[in-house]
Amino acid sequence: MLCITQRFLAYRETGVLQGERFDTRGMNTIQFVRKDGDWKMSALAWDNERSGLDIPARCSTQPGNGIAGV
Repeated sequence: MLCITQRFLAYRETGVLQGERFDTRGMNTIQFVRKDGDWKMSALAWDNERSGLDIPARCSTQPGNGIAGV
């Protein structure tokens, strides 16, 4: 039996790049396939939040998502 699942994750990254500080947020999406009892990652995609592309409110402050209040 073949099973497929998908997970969406919000993230925040901060640091210094080429001498400039940055603080950005974004979303990951990861797809997994289960075949013969084993889960394998089949795809990974991510994108940073920017003007016109906002993280949905339901994703950015959910308790237990590991990054509440991002």
